[in-house]
Amino acid sequence: MSTGPRTWGGRLVRSSGLQCAAVLVLWMAIADDLWVGTSLLAMLPLMIGNGSATPENGRNGNGSLLSRAWKRYRRRSMRARIPYEGLAYMVILIILMCGALLGKSNLLLLVFAFMAGPWIVNGSLCYMLLRGIDATRRSPRHVMAGEPFSVEITVTNSKRLLSSWVLTVMDRVQHTHEQVLPRVLFTRVPARSQRSEHYQARLMHRGKYELGPIRVTTRFPLGLAERSLIIQEAEEILVYPQVGDLAPRWRRQSQHARELVQQSASQRGSYDDEFHRIREYRTGDDPRAIHWKTSARQNELMVREYHQSREDDLTILLDLWTPRRSSVANYQRAEYAISFAATVGYMHCLDARGSQLGISVLGQEVDEWSGVAGPFAIHPFLERLALSQAGTARTLDEFVNEAMSLHGTKGRCLLITTRPTRPAETPMPNGKGRRWNTGGEELRVAHEELMQLSAADRADRSQYSMEIIEANPQVLSDVFHLASEPE
Repeated sequence: MSTGPRTWGGRLVRSSGLQCAAVLVLWMAIADDLWVGTSLLAMLPLMIGNGSATPENGRNGNGSLLSRAWKRYRRRSMRARIPYEGLAYMVILIILMCGALLGKSNLLLLVFAFMAGPWIVNGSLCYMLLRGIDATRRSPRHVMAGEPFSVEITVTNSKRLLSSWVLTVMDRVQHTHEQVLPRVLFTRVPARSQRSEHYQARLMHRGKYELGPIRVTTRFPLGLAERSLIIQEAEEILVYPQVGDLAPRWRRQSQHARELVQQSASQRGSYDDEFHRIREYRTGDDPRAIHWKTSARQNELMVREYHQSREDDLTILLDLWTPRRSSVANYQRAEYAISFAATVGYMHCLDARGSQLGISVLGQEVDEWSGVAGPFAIHPFLERLALSQAGTARTLDEFVNEAMSLHGTKGRCLLITTRPTRPAETPMPNGKGRRWNTGGEELRVAHEELMQLSAADRADRSQYSMEIIEANPQVLSDVFHLASEPE
């Protein structure tokens, strides 16, 4: 049966009494010039323990302060750490204690006691400053790769009287290829109030970034001990692919391609454009477009005017082929293809509002989307590209046929591929022939599959007209430019 105190008040009185007794013994020893190191070492277990070391106390949770502190450390979200300054301070304390024990010097022991006090007080004060602290984050849902954005951090102090000083808030922004640890400093957060600060970041990789947890840290006032409060505040940011610039030469090529599509559609007898308005007859108008009923009412010739939206429709087929043993160069080429497709679609949404925009992506999975071009189509369009991963889920021929059956054969169709349209060749060692260099047989098969698709397109222009574009910086350097990365 335990004989120790069972209430917090009893344990506090007992612990305080033992510590006061230790200090009193130390002062009496200094006054009488006696060595008390052995007595203090004997009293150390009594100062640490708060109850009788019996099995019953262990089952009831009345063990030593160290064991109970370890359990509380594992349960709580607050963490403690000794910084480098605190470690240096601890080394000095250990040297003083060893010198006092070996030399039996009460003065050194007193200096040790006076120096240990600030270290303990610093740790306790850090704990008090973090009590009642909460932190929240407000971040954008989506950003563009390479562009800076701002995140707001708000710290709330719910304590009644005590202000919190020198709080460092560290956030975690994590991606499979990148990790950012931004920090914000709050010099003072008064009691029953909140303060807000901002930090700016720039993420260079597309995809989903995970934010959190938030870590609030303080070393105030001496910097000898550090305590951190971990707040599980999780969010996600979707980073869109980087959008570059299209040269005027690309716009001229696009205009020429739309004219070819329009001529091809007229030869097939397609007159299913959208009706726009009825206007007066002008010299050179097609007589078949005259609206006779309106002309009779207005007593002048009136013609029907159609809005030729078919020539502005755009379908983007993105082929993110990579070899089985992918390298950094293959990864960069796929990212370049995604950025080029994002730029073409983004500019189409701004320049050809009201037309149709469709995209199909062949990677690890096949993703498809179509809608009306405009400002509201930019986000769903870029979202598909932000989540795409390079790979080969299907053959190129199956992918193109399914995509064209979904998006239709009207308008302009672009096939942006990472496959080489002109794979490099190197001479054989004996100089009698040529061989494929990088990728070997796998590269040759990918190239032949692309060439077969191009030959089938040329043989059957009545089905659809498709432009094959190799996503290679050397090929597209005249029409497409990405913003340079910061140094």
